[in-house]
Amino acid sequence: HSNVATRKFSTFLNFEFSPVTNDGDSTVTSLLVSIVDVSQEVYLERELESAEQRANSEMAMLLGVLENDPAVVAEFLFGATKQLNDTNAMLRVLDPKVTPYREVIDKVFRTVHAIKGEAAAMALGPVSQAAHSFEDVLVPLRQKQIAGEDLIPVATGVAGLQLAIEKIRRITDRLASYAGNSDAAQLTADEDV
Repeated sequence: HSNVATRKFSTFLNFEFSPVTNDGDSTVTSLLVSIVDVSQEVYLERELESAEQRANSEMAMLLGVLENDPAVVAEFLFGATKQLNDTNAMLRVLDPKVTPYREVIDKVFRTVHAIKGEAAAMALGPVSQAAHSFEDVLVPLRQKQIAGEDLIPVATGVAGLQLAIEKIRRITDRLASYAGNSDAAQLTADEDV
């Protein structure tokens, strides 16, 4: 008996059937079956698709940021970060005797819905998609009797939305860095003239 955990992977096989016939007539006497394991190719194809989706998502974020006034994006980032930090703080000190779970879920839903709307209005698709996915987790919770363990996906959802917003912040910081470097490059070019 071993304590080593076994991990299960799917195996993908390609079957090819070739009939074997008699020399003189076309009667099939047997069937030759070739089986090739194509699992590696399938996994690589899936990995490539995933990488393409991430690249498209990041490009959409970049374009969304560039299409908006930097002050509006900064205001959105500040507000969304504050709302999510407040939500996290509320979840950490939650006492169901003081604030019922249903009330907490409704408040989180309103916060996430507002962030989704703002992100969608600014064409920040990945953030609005993350918020939409989080709403999909919250909707069933709003319709049932909630226990403390039901709040685990809520905390996870808040963290996921924070990550999506942090990606936007990194993009804006990087763009600001480029803008600062181009100003320095312009000053150097002006001094050379």
